[in-house]
Amino acid sequence: MAVVDGGGSNALAFSTGEGFVLVDGGAPKSFDTIMASLGANAKVHTLFNTHHHIDQTGNNELFSKGATIVAHKRTLEWMSADHWVHAEERYEKARPKAARPTETFLTTGSLTAAGEQIDYGHLTLAHTNGDIYVHFRKANVLAVGDVASPLRDPALDYLTEDSSVRSRIDSSRVAVSGHSMGGGGTLAAADERSSLQAAVPLQPWHSDKTWQGIDVPTMIIGAESDSVASVGSHAEPFYDSIPSSTEKAYVELNNESHFAAGSNPDDQGAAMVSWLKKYVDDDTRYDQFLCPPPSSSDYSEWEDSYSCGGTTPPTTPPDDDCAWWEWWC
Repeated sequence: MAVVDGGGSNALAFSTGEGFVLVDGGAPKSFDTIMASLGANAKVHTLFNTHHHIDQTGNNELFSKGATIVAHKRTLEWMSADHWVHAEERYEKARPKAARPTETFLTTGSLTAAGEQIDYGHLTLAHTNGDIYVHFRKANVLAVGDVASPLRDPALDYLTEDSSVRSRIDSSRVAVSGHSMGGGGTLAAADERSSLQAAVPLQPWHSDKTWQGIDVPTMIIGAESDSVASVGSHAEPFYDSIPSSTEKAYVELNNESHFAAGSNPDDQGAAMVSWLKKYVDDDTRYDQFLCPPPSSSDYSEWEDSYSCGGTTPPTTPPDDDCAWWEWWC
């Protein structure tokens, strides 16, 4: 098994002894390069398209002469009709019939080649509606196309580079937040992308408990009575693993569950807004709500390792209609 250059995109090649199983076929005009990488007289008998984009399907016409092309049904639909490419503000014409997948599925499938079981399935809510994974079980290799990238975060980069609102986004002022596994994803994003201004994982869950690489200002918000992502197994060790040199905070919501965002949005929102305003907007008015931490009984714990230059927080709201964090009241 090897990764070969597909003209700027990766192709995964698995040798069966009688030919190759290929995951993605590369960008246009890279066919000869791919075949040369596979060796003299190489044959491809199965080609998976992980999605419909041209940098993964650019050589389908040439591979189709001897290979079965496997893809999700939605990929076939995209390639069979003219469609508008919103990110590039242009129309993409339907691909020639010879370039379209010849075998499709909706949920999952599998095949066996040279003793290797190859499972494949639909990746829902991915970067197209036809993304798939291809899992070589014996080799323990998982291919997911453009869903994963060491250089990009698909969601963040889509928003700042390709989405219809990209002109309204300041890409130098980006923060991330997510709940539960999304909170774990928030930690992973902060670990991989130091250019982020802030991260706020909410009742985070992740199998990895160590995040020594995070240097992004990070506020972890746990819930004291969380039975899904217990603070002792998740939020607290996450916080402890982040270096003390990183601006960080651990906030624990008193007697709240994994679903604190629904049952007590005010206290979580107060801490979160203050953190984001401080680090994303450099708004020192919010320092007063972080230094020292609020003494409210709504928080069962508050640890921190950050500096502030603002004023002391008020002990009571300015009036009965204001929360302690609403500086504008």
